[in-house]
Amino acid sequence: MVSEYKNGDPIGADDIYPVIVYALIKAKVSNIKSNIKYIKLYRHNTRLESEEDYYFTTLLSAINFIENISYDKLSIPKDEFEYRINEQNKQKMFIYKEKSKKEISKGKKIITATTY
Repeated sequence: MVSEYKNGDPIGADDIYPVIVYALIKAKVSNIKSNIKYIKLYRHNTRLESEEDYYFTTLLSAINFIENISYDKLSIPKDEFEYRINEQNKQKMFIYKEKSKKEISKGKKIITATTY
């Protein structure tokens, strides 16, 4: 995909970034913030230089974009944005309730909430 051309020009970071954002949203990666924190705290000093640092920075940028998304940053109407956000929040609540029920049924005490 990256080696393909668009209108005669090579595909670059501006073309790949939306794909990364989309993939992060669809993947529903659990504990992504703790994984990022782990990488920042425990990576070796020689790691995340040049190309590796670029990819890591792109990942951080995509996460930040998703966390701070608002309709004015997108090319969709406000009502459609709000509808889709509400639907996503309903789905998260359903998933959280299902996890809570399973933990309670096993006799576990819930001390933290699952975050997404």
